[in-house]
Amino acid sequence: MKKITGEIIDCHIHPFISSEHSLYMFGQDVQPSEFVRTLKKAGISKCCGSVIDPSVTGKPCNFKHIRKLNREVLKFRDRYNDFFVPGVHIHPEFPDESCDELDDMIKEGVKWVGELVQYIHGYKKYAIEKAFPVYKKISDASMVLNVHPPENPADIDELCTEFPDMKVVLAHPGGGKKEIDEKIALMKKHRNLHLDISGTGIYRYGILRYISKAVGAERILFGTDFPICNPASYLQGLLFEKLPEQDLTLIVSGNFRRLTGIE
Repeated sequence: MKKITGEIIDCHIHPFISSEHSLYMFGQDVQPSEFVRTLKKAGISKCCGSVIDPSVTGKPCNFKHIRKLNREVLKFRDRYNDFFVPGVHIHPEFPDESCDELDDMIKEGVKWVGELVQYIHGYKKYAIEKAFPVYKKISDASMVLNVHPPENPADIDELCTEFPDMKVVLAHPGGGKKEIDEKIALMKKHRNLHLDISGTGIYRYGILRYISKAVGAERILFGTDFPICNPASYLQGLLFEKLPEQDLTLIVSGNFRRLTGIE
């Protein structure tokens, strides 16, 4: 089986400093330093993601909470600056506050927005008209928007139609062929739409070759959803598909660097 000799960038992880924001599912009492060591042990060279607070799932959200998560992710960035690229939150129901927050984050050099997870922060749709100024700011700043799949795929269709120049990365391929084919159809329609392989689907043998053949390896990003998922299993699953060397390089690092502009 092939080995990757260059860097491996995990575009989809969920770090924490406060233990209340840890997404370890089985009661592990893990410190941020051990979180980082585990990723490096798996072979990850650099990673990117947002802080998630599972305790607010489905509850009404205020923007003060969004700011709190973003400040925590910046603290994690400052602590592990050579290893971690921060992803920040906005909230479609708070467009003015989200625009102000983006201004602050742009000054901090942030390039990645998300993963946004609508079911956690209490909204059902990304593409609502009052949030369009937020997405315009993301697009104009050449930031990348990473979103959890919505309940209705038409939501992503509308978002990418309204903002064809915004770089959108949809998380999680899905475990069933119908889900995967729906995402492929959207990617064929919208050249600005990409897919990260985190969370679901990688255990389906042949999935990456299937997606790559349909839309090209330049539209796929490596991600794991750590600490929810085992990062080593994702890397081995990727390698086991026997993709061409140039496709592997794009998926594990090249596409992330191209989209973010991070050298």
